[in-house]
Amino acid sequence: MKFYIYKLFTVSFLMLFSKNSFSQNDFTLSQKNICNTAKNANYLTQNEKEIILLINLARVYPSDFCSIYVDNLTKHYYDSSYILSLKKELKNLKPIQPIYPDSNLFTTARCWALEAGIQGIKNHQRVNCKYNHRAECIAFYKNKAIDIVIDLLVDWGVPELGHRHAILDSYYNKIGVSIQTHKTSDYIAVIDFL
Repeated sequence: MKFYIYKLFTVSFLMLFSKNSFSQNDFTLSQKNICNTAKNANYLTQNEKEIILLINLARVYPSDFCSIYVDNLTKHYYDSSYILSLKKELKNLKPIQPIYPDSNLFTTARCWALEAGIQGIKNHQRVNCKYNHRAECIAFYKNKAIDIVIDLLVDWGVPELGHRHAILDSYYNKIGVSIQTHKTSDYIAVIDFL
């Protein structure tokens, strides 16, 4: 009998732990399929494809994106007003169309990610790479898709919220993404929009 109670307790505990660990809401397979516009873009890495997927989830399902990813953000940002404004914007944003990968924009993003990464540049002032985009987001230090997208959406320290606005602007329908190593900041992610 003790063994049975112990086993029942263990199974219940594991179910509770598992539920708490993995019960965070998630997008449905159907939602992910709608937003997975980069799945056949063979020139992108899996991580770059995931950035596009996450951006599309934020654009097409903004309220769900907020519930799943933003509501549980820790206060690792110095000013949580950025998180609060992002929550408000996502909850009030009407769904917009997904964005699609573009090989020319990828080439543009990759050129700048490589050049800036090798030289240790931390701005948008291209040296040898051409401009053929209308908006650009650059993130440093991180190479994981969710970390990059969340940092750009929170846009901490950028009063005009330019990265957030580029990601959530229905004007843009094409995207190029490249993640490379960076001389002084570990990684650089360049995201170009058209």
